[in-house]
Amino acid sequence: MAIKNNVTEYETPLRENFELTAAATALLGALGYEAYAQFGDFPAGPVHWIAGGFALYGLNRAVPAARLLKRHLNLAGTPIPCHTFEDLRNIFARPDHQGEMWLGKGFAWGPTHTQLAVDILKTDWPKLSKDALGPIYKWRFIKKNLGLCLKHPFEAHRRYVEREKSLQSKGLPWIHGLGNGEEDIFQPLSHSEGHTLIIGTTGSGKTRCFDLLISQAILRGETVIIIDPKGDHDLRDKALRACKELGREHAFVHFHPAHPEESVKLNLLANWTRPTEIASRVSNLIPSQGASDPFKNFAWGALNTISQGLCIAYQKPSLMNLRRYLEGSPEEMMETSFTQYLLKMHGQKDGQRMIDDAFEQMKKDTLSNRVNALVELYQEYGPKSPEIDGLISLRDHDQEHFGKMITSVLPILQMLTSGELGKLLSPPEDPDEAMLANFRDTGDFIEKNCVVYLGLDSLSDGMVGAAIGSLMLADLTAAGGARYNFAHSPRAVNIFVDEAAEVVNESFIQLLNKGRGARFKLFVATQTIADFAARLGSKDKCTQVLGNLNNTISLRCIDLETQKFVAERFPKTKVKSVAVDQGLSTDADEGMPTGGRIGEKLTETESPLFPPELLGMLPDLEFIANLSGGKVIKGRYPLIVKDMSEECTYVL
Repeated sequence: MAIKNNVTEYETPLRENFELTAAATALLGALGYEAYAQFGDFPAGPVHWIAGGFALYGLNRAVPAARLLKRHLNLAGTPIPCHTFEDLRNIFARPDHQGEMWLGKGFAWGPTHTQLAVDILKTDWPKLSKDALGPIYKWRFIKKNLGLCLKHPFEAHRRYVEREKSLQSKGLPWIHGLGNGEEDIFQPLSHSEGHTLIIGTTGSGKTRCFDLLISQAILRGETVIIIDPKGDHDLRDKALRACKELGREHAFVHFHPAHPEESVKLNLLANWTRPTEIASRVSNLIPSQGASDPFKNFAWGALNTISQGLCIAYQKPSLMNLRRYLEGSPEEMMETSFTQYLLKMHGQKDGQRMIDDAFEQMKKDTLSNRVNALVELYQEYGPKSPEIDGLISLRDHDQEHFGKMITSVLPILQMLTSGELGKLLSPPEDPDEAMLANFRDTGDFIEKNCVVYLGLDSLSDGMVGAAIGSLMLADLTAAGGARYNFAHSPRAVNIFVDEAAEVVNESFIQLLNKGRGARFKLFVATQTIADFAARLGSKDKCTQVLGNLNNTISLRCIDLETQKFVAERFPKTKVKSVAVDQGLSTDADEGMPTGGRIGEKLTETESPLFPPELLGMLPDLEFIANLSGGKVIKGRYPLIVKDMSEECTYVL
């Protein structure tokens, strides 16, 4: 088999369509000669032959002209497709799409597309693009605004210039046009359990991406939890609209600290298996200076002691009672904890007798005195318990030193328990009041298959929003552990986290690590990867987060480090380039040229499959994806509309 290796046998798809000019000229010539044959004085036979020759040449040129024109139409871009919720139903009603997730329209990106893109970037592509695609843009504009062009040509020209500038600022449509066509892109749902990273700068289309994926999860009847630090009304409204259109309006739950009258009440400390989890969950909210941070470690110890005491006293830990016992004396809790411990260790009858005798003998009529009596009783009769000893140490600790060591955690608890926010996040200690208050938690959401939108209002108060998001993720991690251990064939839970760097913490990393076993599917959106490193304070932890996200979907991103990260996730390919070599040889005596050479050499250099510089040039709603298994897709998201009368934007 002969192998073709002509180094000059490739061309930029943005070149002018010379074949179209040649074909049009030849066909016009054929028509002219035919007209002369009909009305002229010259014998018609030879003229017909000449006209036929022109026609054959014109048709011969028309084939490559049509091929290049089709390519130019693709390079010029096409309107973003719009689909209704009924379309979604019809798509997933087909047996061949069961168990799949729709990612929009696109094509498989391969080395050929990389070569074409690199060839274009090596040229004066702005000029080539304007020369080749400009007539198409003008024709589309005239066709759409024919009345304006005829009546007010100057105004039409002004609008066209403004439109051209806006299109240039929104990216380059020829990137997607390199595929020369597109089709529906589907991914197996099982692959999404490896979690998905969505990267995109502001306004690139992350909300539209979430809209498409959330609508599908709602259609499948799965649990959906949306964590949105900004509290984007558009994202909330789209989730609510999807629930209404797909028959699950009753499942929608909304939380927003700025609107307590409309918001559901959340118990963010409801799910746990050991009291130490409570301490870790709250102490992780403290900005840390490292693993050996003494303030964070001390806060963890104090929170753990209080949590252990509350459990002994058969009281549920909450943000409110944690704050109360950190700010004031824990003696009220200690009285209950010591009493319950002694009753448990010595039996209900004997234990109560011991306590009553101690109180009567020592005539302890105040809280402090009763606690002292219980401490003495515990120390005399035991048995010893590290949790009870911890409560004694907490009470006897130097109060001035204690106050200094908890200055890092106490302001956070105060913010989360003050005013209306405290009523939203901390259930009453009285069980009857708590039942009437109707507090919800992540375990309840999952069990009842809800669609939950959590707006954290981080723009108003970033620290509080980040704290709520972190606690929610920690509670989800605990609920995931319970599902992993006890649930049989649990239904999938879809967790969408926008601006994920605002809420990332240790629990978030655990959720990524172990969530797949509990059928948790995370879709994590961010603008840059540096956001994770800044939040976690460590590039290693940032790498740990990113390493657990098996699928990468990148919309337009302008950060160079992020572009490099995305490009490095793609496979490598070889990019060809032609090097022209020429030279002259001269005679040493005469100094005149005596010979010369000229030649072409084909060289190959290693390059990412998708050039990183193109990531900053993607139009809105367009993405490049590296899916599980190494499948690289260049695609674009459709717009999900209520009906086709709704205006579809992003139309070229």
